[in-house]
Amino acid sequence: VQKLVGLIGWIRSYLGITNHQMQPLFDLLSGITSSTDEKQLTSAAKKTLEEVELALAHKFVNRIDPSVGVQLFILKDHEIPCGILCQWNDNWEDQLHIL
Repeated sequence: VQKLVGLIGWIRSYLGITNHQMQPLFDLLSGITSSTDEKQLTSAAKKTLEEVELALAHKFVNRIDPSVGVQLFILKDHEIPCGILCQWNDNWEDQLHIL
């Protein structure tokens, strides 16, 4: 569980997965004393993993365009902040590029 949550943690902001959505997986970490401890997935944790899987299938990260300014957005999701680096260009087909 620790490794899975850690790996998702690296990419969740790129996928648009919020800390609130991750909470069922965070809850599985409570009471773990060893990386070999086993936990049963709750239905909420399974739903979160399905959301991550869906996001992985449909999202991608863009490369930075040096000719366009970079913006930082700080979002507060249920009191937990999250930062997103992005670029916006009205001339792009997808105007918002998350970096």
